Amino acid sequence: MSLSKILIVVLPVWLAVSGGIGLWLHFQQQEKERQEQKHAYRQDIRAESVADDMQKIVERIGARHEASEAGKIGLVRMAAMIEGALGLNNIGYEVSKVASRGDDENVSPILLCDVMRRQTAEEIWVLVPYDSPSDLSRGQASASAVAVSFAVAQSLVGSTLPRNIRFAYLPSAHGAIEQRREMTERLQRLMKRRGAVVRVAVIGSMISEDLVVQDMGKSPSDQALWSELWPANEWSLSLLRAEGELPMNEQELDSCPVGSKVLASNAAQVVEQLRTWANEPQKK
Repeated sequence: MSLSKILIVVLPVWLAVSGGIGLWLHFQQQEKERQEQKHAYRQDIRAESVADDMQKIVERIGARHEASEAGKIGLVRMAAMIEGALGLNNIGYEVSKVASRGDDENVSPILLCDVMRRQTAEEIWVLVPYDSPSDLSRGQASASAVAVSFAVAQSLVGSTLPRNIRFAYLPSAHGAIEQRREMTERLQRLMKRRGAVVRVAVIGSMISEDLVVQDMGKSPSDQALWSELWPANEWSLSLLRAEGELPMNEQELDSCPVGSKVLASNAAQVVEQLRTWANEPQKK
C-alpha cells in the first residue's frame, strides 16, 4: 500500500482519537475541579450574613494596626478569622500565607485564596485590606470590605471560569509608608510568579476610611506607591455607607450605623463585575 493511501486511512483515525482524548481530558479536568470543591459551601449573598461578619470584626476584633499592642492583637485575630472563614472547614477554599515583610508568615501575613483549583493563563486579583487606620477605634470601613469579600468569595464557590480569581488580603494598607512599600513589593513578586494579571480590583480603600473612593490616588506618595499595580485597570470600591446624614470626619464615620442591605448590594455588584472580567475574551 502506498504512503498516500496509508495516510488517507490513518490520518482521520488519528484525528478522531486525538480529538476524543482531548475532550476526555477536558471533561476529566472539569470533574476533578467539581470533586475538589464538593466540600466547599456555596451560598447566595445574604444581608444578614454580611452584617454579622462585619459586626464580629468591629465589636470582637476592633482596631487592627501595628501602632499599639491592642492593634497588633487585632491584626492577629483578623488574619485568623480570614483564614478560618475562607478555609476548608467553612467556605471551602485553601488559604495560604505569605510574609508581607521579613520571613515570618505568621506576623501580619498576606493571605491568598483562589476560586479555581488550578492556575490559568490569565488571572484577576482582588485585593482586600484587613488592617485599619491607627487613629480609629473600630475601623468600620475596612471591616465592611472584609465582610463583603467573604460574601463574594462564598458566592463564587464552585465556579468554572476561564480566568482564576485570586483574593489577596493585605495587612499594611493603612500602615506606615515603609510597611506599605515592602508589602507592595512582595505583592508584585507574587503576581509575577503567576499567570498574566489582567485585572486588579480593590475592595475597600487602601489609603483612608473615605466614604466613597473612586481612585487610588490620595497623595503623590500614595499614588506613586500603588501606580505600578494599576497600569490600566484600577477599580476601587469603598463599601461603607452611613444611614442618615453623612458624618463630617473619619472618627464620626467610624461610629455611625451601616446599612446591611447596601453592603449586600455592593457584594452582588462585585460578583457581577468579577464574572464579567473572568469571561472576557482572552488577550492574545
